[in-house]
Amino acid sequence: MHHALVASATLPEHLLQPRIVDLRTRLRDCSIDDQAAWSALQIQLERTLDHHSHELYLDRDAECIRLQITSTNGFIGNRLLKADPLYDALSLLQRELWPDRSQALSQRSWFLISLYKRDYIFQIDYIRTSSGSTFTLRRLYDKKNPLPQLEELIGLPAQAARARQRLQRPHGLILLADIDRCSRVRTARALAQCLTGPDRRILLSETTCHPLVPGITQITVPLEAQEEHQQAWLQACNLSHDVIIALEIDHAPVRLTRLASENRLVIQGLAANSASHALTQLIASGTRPEAIARALTSVLVQHQIAVACEKCKCPTPLDDKLNNWISQQNPVKPGAIQDWLDDRLTDNFVGAGGCDACNHTGVEKIILSLDCVDVPAEVQDALCDGDVRYAVEYFDRKNAFPEQLVRLARMGVITIQHAIDITQSCKRQGIQ
Repeated sequence: MHHALVASATLPEHLLQPRIVDLRTRLRDCSIDDQAAWSALQIQLERTLDHHSHELYLDRDAECIRLQITSTNGFIGNRLLKADPLYDALSLLQRELWPDRSQALSQRSWFLISLYKRDYIFQIDYIRTSSGSTFTLRRLYDKKNPLPQLEELIGLPAQAARARQRLQRPHGLILLADIDRCSRVRTARALAQCLTGPDRRILLSETTCHPLVPGITQITVPLEAQEEHQQAWLQACNLSHDVIIALEIDHAPVRLTRLASENRLVIQGLAANSASHALTQLIASGTRPEAIARALTSVLVQHQIAVACEKCKCPTPLDDKLNNWISQQNPVKPGAIQDWLDDRLTDNFVGAGGCDACNHTGVEKIILSLDCVDVPAEVQDALCDGDVRYAVEYFDRKNAFPEQLVRLARMGVITIQHAIDITQSCKRQGIQ
C-alpha cells in the first residue's frame, strides 16, 4: 500500500503533480534538421552516465557553451562553439518544455529520455543571466530500477549490516550526512524500504517528481517549498507515525528532535561531510544541545567512492610520495610493528588507465562508504551540559573514513590515486 499526501488544493497543479515531458518520441520522430541537435543532447547525457555522474551544467552565451560534468573525480569541462549542434538542442529543449514561457527569468521542468536503451527521469533548471543562460540537468532516477536496496548502494556488506542494526531501535534520532543531495535521497529511500512492515507507519519528506515507495507516506517538500508544503509536512509529523524521515535540515528539525525522544524513530538528512559537521549543523538549525542529547543515538556518514575497473586496473609501483601518504594515513601503532609489516606485505595498490569497458574512465561503478558513529553516554552528558566542543572532538576522533580509504586502496578496490585525491579533498573540507 502506498500513501501520498499533497500539501493543499490551493497549490498550483505543476507543484503537486509536475508534468514530465517524454523526449523519447521527439528523438524518434523529429525532422532531419532537428535530429543532429537532439542526438547531441543525448550524447552529452550519455557522457554523464559514462562518468557515473548525476549532473550536467551548461552555460550558454552568444558565442559558445561551457560544459561541466560533476563526478567523484571532480569536474570534467569542455567548451563548444555556437556551431555545435548542442547549441541548437538547448533551444529545442526550451521550446518543448516551456512553450508558453520562453521569456521567464527562471524555469524548472522534468523530462524522460532514453540513454543506452534505458529510460531516465531528469530535472532541468534554467536561469537567464546577463550574458546568456545556464542549464543544470540532474538525473533523478532510472525508471527500470528507481528504488535500489541498501545493499546495492553500500559497497561493503558489513557497513550495510551495521546500518540495518541501527534501524532496529524503536525510537531515537539518527542523522544521515552526505554533501551530495542525490546520493542522500537515494539512501533515505533505501532506509525507508528497510523499515517497512505491516505494523509500521512511515513518513518520508520527498523531492519533487519522486518515485513511489510502497508502504510509505510520501510528502513533496521541494527546496523552494511554499508555506503550504511546510504546513502539510508539520501536520503529517504530528500524526501517529512510527518512523519519520526528513531529507533536509529545514524540515522542522526542532520538532523532529522532540518527537525522537517521544517514542518515534526519526532519521534526519543533512548536507554534511562528517559526524561533527552534522552535529554542528543540527545545533545551528536552532535545536538545543540538551534536546539532542536526549534523542541522538547514531550518525551515519556516507561518501561516494569510485571502484577501479577490473578490466584495466594494474599494480602500481610505490614511490616516495606514495609511501609518505601511506605512512601518514596509517602510522605504526605502538606495539604493533609486526602487524604493520604484515599489512605492507599484502598491499595490492593499483592504478586504472581506462579502457573500452569503462568508457576510458578507469571506474567500474560508484559505491558508498558508510561510517556509523554511535553516541555514548559521555557525549550525551557533555551535550546536556552544553559542552558542544567535547562532542565535536569526540566525533572527529571517531572518523574512520581515512582508514577505510587506505584499506580499500590496499585491497585494490580503488586506485591509490583516487584515495589520495579523496583525502586531499577531505582536508580542504575540514575532515581529518
